[in-house]
Amino acid sequence: NISATTAASAAEADTISGATNSGTTTYNVSDTATAIAGATSGGRDDATNINATTAADVSEATTIIAATNSGTTTYNVSDTATAIAAAGDVAALSSAALVTVSGTATAAQADTIAAYGTAVVYNISDTATAIAGATTGGRNEAVNVSATTAADVSEATTIIAATNSGTTTYDVSDTATAIAAAGDVAALSS
Repeated sequence: NISATTAASAAEADTISGATNSGTTTYNVSDTATAIAGATSGGRDDATNINATTAADVSEATTIIAATNSGTTTYNVSDTATAIAAAGDVAALSSAALVTVSGTATAAQADTIAAYGTAVVYNISDTATAIAGATTGGRNEAVNVSATTAADVSEATTIIAATNSGTTTYDVSDTATAIAAAGDVAALSS
């Protein structure tokens, strides 16, 4: 029998899994997401527990979660909004402890990501028109929302109604009639 008393690196796991002993082989793997994803399938599959010490991108997470190890598989995901939105609500994301968008998401990407069953941490940066036209979920599940163009009163009213957890940033530009008709509303004072 072979039993590693400390966690193996991905390279060590590849070596250990190749052992030809007649008894059991027991080990855990703890390494960077890149190293674990780059290990042999045997190194991952034969392990008990797998722990990525750095965040995986979507591709690495897909490889890591495909392991048939007998214990737990623990990792976080951090990737672009493009990659996370394109991935779909897949096991690589839903099995992660934390999923974070690096950079910002467009309003359309936020709509896609907000529809996932998995919570994803993201910020939105897009035009006021796009943000106002996004789904309520897309705006509400964001941390920060930032309009890159000025909003009219109607768009500003929609944007400020978001219950996102961080800041909401936008400027208002509209006709004097529209601004006067809005009165002292939150959309104009934020």
